[in-house]
Amino acid sequence: MTDDRIKAAQSHIQQLLKAQPEYVIDTSEFQNVKTRLAMQENVHRLNKRDDKRPTLIRRESGKIDDNGSQQSDDSDDDRPTLKRSD
Repeated sequence: MTDDRIKAAQSHIQQLLKAQPEYVIDTSEFQNVKTRLAMQENVHRLNKRDDKRPTLIRRESGKIDDNGSQQSDDSDDDRPTLKRSD
């Protein structure tokens, strides 16, 4: 019974959608609507921004001293090194 339904649906689709030499893929009206929708979504996203949420602050590589200021890390002495055990 499922095969009959699939064949009937395919024949119905072929009757409704005749083959054309060229299909319209994109229009300027569609691009305008898409742009307006993206702008609306971005406005909602900006309005929902919660300042109470934590944020990630990225630091450059280096050390931070006791005062909280950053020191440059020019030496590789503090990096862990792997040593072979023979």
